[in-house]
Amino acid sequence: MQNGWEILMSDNEDCCWFRLVPTQMVLEMIVETTGFTGLASILDTAVRSSESRSVPSSRIESVHGKVVHSVGIKPLAVGDVLEIVIYAKQSFKIFIHSDNEFFVPIALIVNHWKKELSITSRKFEDFDYDEKRRIPFVLPSQLLINFEVLKIGWKVTINNDWVMIYEKRMSLAFAHTLSIFGDVMVQTVQLYQYSGLEENEAEYGSYEE
Repeated sequence: MQNGWEILMSDNEDCCWFRLVPTQMVLEMIVETTGFTGLASILDTAVRSSESRSVPSSRIESVHGKVVHSVGIKPLAVGDVLEIVIYAKQSFKIFIHSDNEFFVPIALIVNHWKKELSITSRKFEDFDYDEKRRIPFVLPSQLLINFEVLKIGWKVTINNDWVMIYEKRMSLAFAHTLSIFGDVMVQTVQLYQYSGLEENEAEYGSYEE
């Protein structure tokens, strides 16, 4: 357009944006995407894309930031371990949640600026009181994060040395979607199902139902 830009968003939607710089200064257009590799075969293929309308919704994006990765996971059971390997530059969030944003059995939130790590959950509109710690790693760095399902709740392990037990706040029936937000690159996501081997109940809690 003579006075600006016309952006075609779909067959019946467009918008206009007034020109703020001369067109001579527009040297190139960069389209940036974030990829991921190594999804385990037992993960569902409900990967969020620009064309899908699957969770998380635009509403949760507006609150928590850009969704880097979102995938459906098969129903979790006591003893299962969800393993995530990411390269984190700054702040990020990992949610294990239901099909909508109202039920989040567990969320890991890292605030790079406050040097703070929080583990929390949410039911309907309210988050629970957070378990807060100082960040136990430096950024940017590659991180190995495990969410292990215990009978009493969740065992969160970072880089095989930092551990926190988070007591269960709601049923595992709400834990069937994994979403990652923030300035990270997702490398692998794997779900290891409990094999039935005996564990140290004093340390990890009983796996018997």
